[in-house]
Amino acid sequence: MASNEFESKLGTLVEALHTRAVEADAARVVEAVGASVKNPRDGGFIPAKRPKPRPVPRPVPAAGKVVSLNPDDLVVKLADDLSEIEQSQALRYRVFYEEMGAHPTAEMTRLRRDLDNFDEPCDHLLIIDRKRGDRKRGEVVGTYRLLRSQAGRKQKFYSAGEFDISPLLALDEPVLELGRACVAPEYRSGVVLRLLWQGIAEYVRRYRIGLMFGCASFPGTDPAKLGEPLSYLYHHHLAPPTIRVKALAHRYIDMQGTEVARIDRARVNAALPSIIRGYLCLGAFIGEGAVIDEQFNTIDVSVVLRARRALRAFAGATTTRGATTARGATTVRSLPLAAGTAGREHTS
Repeated sequence: MASNEFESKLGTLVEALHTRAVEADAARVVEAVGASVKNPRDGGFIPAKRPKPRPVPRPVPAAGKVVSLNPDDLVVKLADDLSEIEQSQALRYRVFYEEMGAHPTAEMTRLRRDLDNFDEPCDHLLIIDRKRGDRKRGEVVGTYRLLRSQAGRKQKFYSAGEFDISPLLALDEPVLELGRACVAPEYRSGVVLRLLWQGIAEYVRRYRIGLMFGCASFPGTDPAKLGEPLSYLYHHHLAPPTIRVKALAHRYIDMQGTEVARIDRARVNAALPSIIRGYLCLGAFIGEGAVIDEQFNTIDVSVVLRARRALRAFAGATTTRGATTARGATTVRSLPLAAGTAGREHTS
């Protein structure tokens, strides 16, 4: 589950993409970022054939500063081994617990890693900066956790601890849970987030995912303060019955605290967390009922996206006047999806 400040960053990016207002620097980097793909023969990385971009200086970032990115340094891939997964867990810990103030378990504190039982069956989508950390492996600076359903297997999902997702699992198509989105503070210029979402798009195409779902959060744990925004989501974006996720009975928070006629749509929309606004721009539906997440100090709602619809919206949003990010998309088409845990079967 993404923490509040990071969700704001991600939502702001998606909104910018949707309105075709991507920053010029982000567009230049993504277009130039060429495929740094895993060479299946020797395990190394090989650059895609493209004009060499103009070098960008890489100063040592001060606290809170965003680094200047050299596109040659960024690699989009799935985690290959335990070491890379542990790097992603360490990044999650730094962001969720040290930066955002979530409550870690004793084991997490000891290891300084965010971890749970869902890490093993998940694929871990990574953005690696090869100029950081270990020279041979680089450093994980962005990550997203992906958990897909598999035919003939009974799969448990993180969201099931808060919501009844049985309507989604009953569908005759693969579904994908998105979670634990995380980007290092100094890489939050939008480039890394955009590459993560392009990676998700390719993953969806590869495994023919029909529907994506996950949680989105409001800061705080007082439902009384969220009567109007929760009501707005319920009355205007409620998922249709066939894909309507519902909060578990013992955790259920009613989302109809404000009458429809009293909802100021413009005010509420402006005040929604950016991640939720961004998902709505991609055609997301919202489940019924909210849930308090004490560990992350949030109130969560369930988000459901029809994959094809969301990818069409994302593809259209990544096209700017006179230019397209097709080269960036090609980067992710070369994602080594057979690597890491992508082909691993898991039985609950």
